Amino acid sequence: MKKSLLLAALALLAHCSYSQWQYGAGNTPAFYTGGNVGIGTSSPTSLLHVVGQTMGDVTNGPAFVSKSTLGVVIQQGNIGNDFVSSYSYLSIFAHNIHFDGTNWIRRNLYSNTWATVLNHNYYDVQFAVGDGTGSFNQAVTPTTYLRLLPNGNLLIGKTSQANSGYKLDVNGNVRANSVVINTTGADYVFDPGYRLMPLNHLGNYLRLNHHLPGIAPATEMQDQGMNVSETQTALLAKVEELTLYVLQQQKEIDQLKKAINAKAR
Repeated sequence: MKKSLLLAALALLAHCSYSQWQYGAGNTPAFYTGGNVGIGTSSPTSLLHVVGQTMGDVTNGPAFVSKSTLGVVIQQGNIGNDFVSSYSYLSIFAHNIHFDGTNWIRRNLYSNTWATVLNHNYYDVQFAVGDGTGSFNQAVTPTTYLRLLPNGNLLIGKTSQANSGYKLDVNGNVRANSVVINTTGADYVFDPGYRLMPLNHLGNYLRLNHHLPGIAPATEMQDQGMNVSETQTALLAKVEELTLYVLQQQKEIDQLKKAINAKAR
């Protein structure tokens, strides 16, 4: 009797389990309709909940395709409310490297590694070159080459900035084919009401200050850097003032020539 009841229970369980699968062509399972599926766990909390590593072994095709409007997000789990408050929370897109919660681990020493790391404090692009030494799964310290801060500031070659007023902060040289800088120009120098400093006053100013009026001294430039737009405008104003000085002196020269010629007659 007990044996008959056990067989009946197993048959009922098998029927219920079987009824949760929807079959496609050729009587092959197409999808499961019984709720969450767990692999390595008996209490899955998502449609597919996997405890442990997964691997996609696919040839000549993508191993994973996401139809989400958010794209593909690979992230450390929300443990201990770290999604909201912890500095260690990471969302990681990576190659040949992973973060184990404490260290970055290189999977293959002969290959370069990179990772883009997002937490609530910054977005980083990190890189570490392969060295071919040591052992596999070795802890490494990748270098951050680019960091985007929450305020929109972009840092290149550095991870912090002394002055947050700069939207782009570069530690190193910058090279470009062309740079366009917004400026107001300095045509105001040619306005009829512009007062040109007399040359003797300019000479006195230079002897006392050792820099042109309206141009920051060298010590200030060395300490604070140089605003390219403001400096270019100020230099343009000095060139236009020089033009006025030359024209003024040429006028005086012409008057002297005229006076000398008049006396010679």
